[in-house]
Amino acid sequence: MSPNQHAPAKLLARLAAYRQVIWDWNGTLVNDAPLATDIVNTMLAEHQLPETNLSQYRDTFCHPVEAYYQRIGLVEKLSFDAICQRFGQDYRQARDRLNLHHGARAILQNLSASHTQSLLSASSQSSLEHCLAHHNIANCFHHVYGLDNHHAACKIDRGHELLNAAGVDAKHTVMIGDTDHDHEVAEALGIDLILIADGHQSHQSLSQLGAELYAGWDALR
Repeated sequence: MSPNQHAPAKLLARLAAYRQVIWDWNGTLVNDAPLATDIVNTMLAEHQLPETNLSQYRDTFCHPVEAYYQRIGLVEKLSFDAICQRFGQDYRQARDRLNLHHGARAILQNLSASHTQSLLSASSQSSLEHCLAHHNIANCFHHVYGLDNHHAACKIDRGHELLNAAGVDAKHTVMIGDTDHDHEVAEALGIDLILIADGHQSHQSLSQLGAELYAGWDALR
């Protein structure tokens, strides 16, 4: 089966103008927002706080991540570091059961022949490398840049390092993500941005940013 047989045609055409694509990982390529909601609900229930659902999670989630946990009341029960450690522990136990968004694998394979593809994520470097190997897509990326901690912190510094390492001019580079922080990173790096509302933030939340926005992967076919 040809890699581009099920690749989203609209996205392929949109990316033809660029030489480099910088992908976010969580929520953008891997469909892990439902898992994140489940993990958050486990912590909320343990501390007798109102549970959430996927729609509410997407409407409420924001960056910095600590602000999200403040919004839902968890930081009044646990330190931010304890929350991150617990989230990371539960995530690692379940991550191998996650799937890529439909069409993600095909477009990665298709673009690998024509574009420099990089990954810029707030996940830890070790977790990223594990997940890429698990999904058998590590060979699709020329550069993989995660963080060295579990706090899902700012990606801007790592983004600058990535641009320097890749050697592709910013004007020929586009970032694809799913959150307000991806918008912040793209602005800081001076690169174009495409947001896909199939991840950790809702279409309504992302629409306020003024970026190029698609309702989900299905809208890119």
